[in-house]
Amino acid sequence: MVRSFDSMSVLENVTVGAYNRAKTTKAAKRLAMETLEWTGLAHRADRLAVKLTPLEKRRLEVARALATKPRLLLLDEPSQGIMPKLVEQRVAECLDVADRAYVLQTGRVALSGTSAEIAADDGVRRAYLGI
Repeated sequence: MVRSFDSMSVLENVTVGAYNRAKTTKAAKRLAMETLEWTGLAHRADRLAVKLTPLEKRRLEVARALATKPRLLLLDEPSQGIMPKLVEQRVAECLDVADRAYVLQTGRVALSGTSAEIAADDGVRRAYLGI
């Protein structure tokens, strides 16, 4: 994950990522704000990145990556380090927004398919979805 620029505001951090796809500064800021709204950080747009909580910082890093409008974004344990005593799997939410999914076990692809196929797999449902 790309670390944030602590001396810049949340909006400035995400705007840096948005320049990758936007043709003008105005378009980059608009895309950045849209991304901040989607990630729940719009209310922190003017705050310096250094003043964010660890959870907000991680969300900022994801927002900046999303602002680049990637064709593919791979995240491995995006919540790691936020709450060391609680590792949270948000598989259901990820499958809701993804087109395809891959289940990794010890660094190898154990299962792949459309999000619907992965969500319907009994092993995935038991291991990750609590069903």
